[in-house]
Amino acid sequence: MPKDQKEPDIIKIVNDGIIPRLNDLDLARDYNAGKLQRHYRNDTEVPFSYIKDIDFPTMAKFSEHDVGLPGVDIAIKPVRSYVYGALAAHLLGYVGAPDDINREDAKKFTFYQGDVEGKSNIEKSMDEYLRGKPGVRYLRRNAKGTIDGVLREDPPKQGANVFLTLDARIQAIAEEALRAVGRGAAVVVDPNNGNVLAMASAPSFDPNTFIPSIKAKDWKALQKDEADPLVNRAISALPPGSTFKLITALAGLRKNLANARYSCGGGVSYGDHFFQCWVAEKHYTHGTLGLMDAIKVSCDSFFYQYGNAAGIQSIDTVGKMLGLGEESGIHLSGEQAGNLPGPEWMQIHHPQERWSQAQTANVSIGTGLHAGFAAPVGDGICRGGQRRNLLLPALCRQSFKPGRLACSRRKRKSRGAADAAGASRFAH
Repeated sequence: MPKDQKEPDIIKIVNDGIIPRLNDLDLARDYNAGKLQRHYRNDTEVPFSYIKDIDFPTMAKFSEHDVGLPGVDIAIKPVRSYVYGALAAHLLGYVGAPDDINREDAKKFTFYQGDVEGKSNIEKSMDEYLRGKPGVRYLRRNAKGTIDGVLREDPPKQGANVFLTLDARIQAIAEEALRAVGRGAAVVVDPNNGNVLAMASAPSFDPNTFIPSIKAKDWKALQKDEADPLVNRAISALPPGSTFKLITALAGLRKNLANARYSCGGGVSYGDHFFQCWVAEKHYTHGTLGLMDAIKVSCDSFFYQYGNAAGIQSIDTVGKMLGLGEESGIHLSGEQAGNLPGPEWMQIHHPQERWSQAQTANVSIGTGLHAGFAAPVGDGICRGGQRRNLLLPALCRQSFKPGRLACSRRKRKSRGAADAAGASRFAH
């Protein structure tokens, strides 16, 4: 009668036959015995990774000494490296092990191990272009079922080269300026074509910590950091601040307030609340000024009054005309559309309250109930400066596969004849 074959104890074989020799060379490391057991049962023909991401001294030891153990060897595997560290980390994103095996790819192989995949931002949105084609190794079995050679190998094929619109010099300058402040975001857009030349968010993080996989303590530290270094403030629903004053300025121009002048006495009272201008902390005032001077010095008092003169409906109309309150469709994960609050918004979200001049004043300087962000405001200003087509912001210029164009940047977007005409009227 045939006897049941007992499965070899692969853990004992490794611990008794391999680990002592590695100990002699000071190369032994802790490993996951359960993972090795599962690998032995399911992926016998695929080497088990005993040590990953080894440093140069360890590799030198392997190269210098004859380990003397058949089947134990060093294999070089390409990994993603972000050569500029934290520069543009919120845009590039990072890669990691796939969440699910691609079953269509796996069916093509007897033994298959998935490659890394883009987890966020450009790495994720352009993954289909960046990803190459896996290589294939055809193995030969003998009569006993043991693999005794390689019949042939088909080398892997490189993915596409993706070219971004970023200017590395402008990006570095923007990030350095924000680091001096501590927290914030900045976006630089080319008004001629919508290309994003820089998009910075501070604080940031080094995506190299995710390669090949982030350590538990490092991930915990990022999660607990009160400054939220993983959040891209340029596309998150946070109050936009004084950049929104340009939207308020355009709203006033549509209401024929080009020559309006208002006085800054350190602040303005609405109801029982005194709204300070930032200059009050410096113990002086801006005096009486017009729109151009108010923009130059970013006078809060002026825009409190100017915004109320223009009206919240006009401010919201201009914001919507320029694309605020909706997603831009930029190649980044985690974009939030934000909102443009007004009486209708208040009635839906806070029906027990009524819209007031005080709330319009807050919205006028970008610190109100609205949730905006640097990227759409910058994009809105870019659109406002265009007399022809209104443009989508773009990060990806084009990508090339060897010998051919894989994809190109998205086409210009028109928001309709009425919106374009409306934008053109106050873009002079």
